[in-house]
Amino acid sequence: MMHKFRIGKVDNLWTQRVRYNLERFKEASINQRQYSDNEDIFTLNVLAITVLQFAITFGGTYLFILVQQISEWIKHHETILWVSSAIYLVLQLIWMFVPALSRKYPYNIMYLILMTLFSTVAIASDATSYSEVTVYAMFGVSVKLFNFIIYVVTILKCDFTKYHTVNLFVTLFTDLVLLIGQSLYFILKNNNIVLTVAGAIALPFTLFNLLCEVKMVFGGGEFRYKQADLVLASGILYNC
Repeated sequence: MMHKFRIGKVDNLWTQRVRYNLERFKEASINQRQYSDNEDIFTLNVLAITVLQFAITFGGTYLFILVQQISEWIKHHETILWVSSAIYLVLQLIWMFVPALSRKYPYNIMYLILMTLFSTVAIASDATSYSEVTVYAMFGVSVKLFNFIIYVVTILKCDFTKYHTVNLFVTLFTDLVLLIGQSLYFILKNNNIVLTVAGAIALPFTLFNLLCEVKMVFGGGEFRYKQADLVLASGILYNC
């Protein structure tokens, strides 16, 4: 009788342990799926906000070109381009090097809106110097390059995030090149060759910057943006 009792007791303990392990395994599987889903949702949210910023910029630029009164007024008031570009550059630098600001809701949303608006004014003002076809072509190339970068990051297993520190200096260098190019453009009386050279120099560095940032959004590397960095990541992708 005691022998049967001991066997039953051991069997009961073993059954409880198996049931406990199965429940823990099931809970871990659910948590893993939820974490994976959260990562996917985070990536989609970042891309959605970035696309919305692009839409605002493209729409604002199209409005500046479409309305002749605005185009003519901008051409005779070049200080608007300089002021908006300077403010946008300062906001961009603060955004990149003071990431804590991007986590303070609702100030991060307000900051992102301001940065998008000043960027739109700067780009739209600059676009009035070109033909409508040229502006549309530049926007088309920008969209295709962005999609190409996403494709490369998705297909390749290379961890671009390990160059995160280098990427900060690359960003500063790119902004400096574009700022010098824009300055020489006005000093040399609207010489488009200067802008072409500046753009050609900045292009490979911009692509490198995008590779690092998109990889940090999509994950799978040494560094990745956290859930709290949603607004920060969206703003940085837009600035690229």
